[in-house]
Amino acid sequence: MSQTHHDNTPPKVAENLLRLIYDDELLDDILGDLQEMFQDRVESKGLFKARLHYFKDAFLSIRNYDLR
Repeated sequence: MSQTHHDNTPPKVAENLLRLIYDDELLDDILGDLQEMFQDRVESKGLFKARLHYFKDAFLSIRNYDLR
C-alpha cells in the first residue's frame, strides 16, 4: 500500500497548539521551518519518526519562546 501526500502531513495537534501561542507572522515562520524539517525527515527516517520529531520540535519552539 503506497502513502499519499495527504498521509505525509505533520501532526495537526502540534500545529494547532502552535497556532494558540504564536502570532500570525511568527507562526508562518515557525510552521515553515518545521514543515521543511518534517519533509526531510519523512524521506530520511520515515513518517512515524518524522511525526515524533515534529512534536519534539514544536514543544522545543514553545519552550524557547518568551511568553511574556
